[in-house]
Amino acid sequence: MNKNQADAVARAILEPGIRAQEEARCKRCEQEAIEARRRQVSRFAVAGFGIGNALAYFHLGHPLTASIGIGSMGCLAGSMLGWLLVLWCGRSRAV
Repeated sequence: MNKNQADAVARAILEPGIRAQEEARCKRCEQEAIEARRRQVSRFAVAGFGIGNALAYFHLGHPLTASIGIGSMGCLAGSMLGWLLVLWCGRSRAV
């Protein structure tokens, strides 16, 4: 058996493992990207909740009752804004 044949046999044995490792690495990268997007959206949601609570407390004068509802609406608005920005920035990076 010469060197070329030995290399071919070694590649045939190792290639399925290398492919599986490459697929696992790609899957991990995709999952990390998804998780990073979710973290960005959660930052907007928390900021929206804080803004909603501040609005309810200072503008409406109802510290507890209105702050829960308006804070939740601010959280929803912040998360929608976050998803729009994440999707918009993702498209501009892909182009």
